[in-house]
Amino acid sequence: MFDPSSPLLGPTHLQSTPQAESGTTSYIQVARTAISYLNQVKPWAQITPNSWLQEDLDLSDAEIGQTVYNLLYLTGHEYEPGLFNRPLRTVEDLILYITSSPELDVSLLPSNPAVSIEPAKDTPARFNAA
Repeated sequence: MFDPSSPLLGPTHLQSTPQAESGTTSYIQVARTAISYLNQVKPWAQITPNSWLQEDLDLSDAEIGQTVYNLLYLTGHEYEPGLFNRPLRTVEDLILYITSSPELDVSLLPSNPAVSIEPAKDTPARFNAA
């Protein structure tokens, strides 16, 4: 599911989970997804809900932010500013933040996005995706 060679890439490199596509995620599903993701990011660490993100898993603030963003995407939740009024310190804090975030209402997304990403006509061939 995840690419271990580049574990903190953005959601364009991640695959959504079946629970994210079905529209309902439970605490256990989010916990499994989070621990699976963190195992790919830090394969040497033994991850438990009590693991500290910075001290035990050696994640920087930027990596914690990217992890939150990726897990929101993977579980079908959306970012809610001000939802958590304390820093995310443990894996359990991370799981609680994701489960308390509102689920993404996919019915509101356009079926044909207005913006498509294609290389410009004057872009040299070596910069175009293969």
